[in-house]
Amino acid sequence: MAEETKSTSIMLLESEALNLAREGEKSCTISNQTDFEKASKIEARIKTMIKNARAEEKGLKTPMQVAIKTIKGWFDTICEPLETTQSTIGRAKNAYFAEMEAVRVRTQKLIDEQAKATFEANVKEDIPNPLPVPVAPIIPKVNTKVKTDDGTITMRDNWKYEVLDEAAVPTMYKVEIINHVILKASVSSGSREIAGVRIYNDPYPVLRK
Repeated sequence: MAEETKSTSIMLLESEALNLAREGEKSCTISNQTDFEKASKIEARIKTMIKNARAEEKGLKTPMQVAIKTIKGWFDTICEPLETTQSTIGRAKNAYFAEMEAVRVRTQKLIDEQAKATFEANVKEDIPNPLPVPVAPIIPKVNTKVKTDDGTITMRDNWKYEVLDEAAVPTMYKVEIINHVILKASVSSGSREIAGVRIYNDPYPVLRK
């Protein structure tokens, strides 16, 4: 049976993982599209490294090599900092996207209102043949699809819920306590308003080759 010691390749991978995690932490402040794309590229590298590390971990998990618990500890050291950083990047990206979307909606509403006000003012002043309400420009949404060397990172909707007031939750979602199986199925099937429950979207990254 092999000795329960780290191989050179594992120690090298561990060093690379910690360096990538530190690099990723620096990209967690997102204030523009360039920052967003940079974070997505690092996120893709992290996902690839985690996938490769876990695959190598799986290959080593046999009784004839080393104890599974010891191996898991090695690779947890590699993957946990990356997974923590990946989660932080994801939250930063979601916050940036939500902020930019709110700005986009407010700006579009203002443009629409200004266009309508101009038309109504012309009608009120009896201007002959007033021009119709101009078609307001549609402010594009933030691009969340980023191509990287490891594949394309996109954001996939991931609706979740948080019970705010158990007493207010409808009976159909309860047994003797709140039935989270029914609640989860209802949210997944499209329910967006349930009394006593906060339903929110928590997108997660999807890497496609």
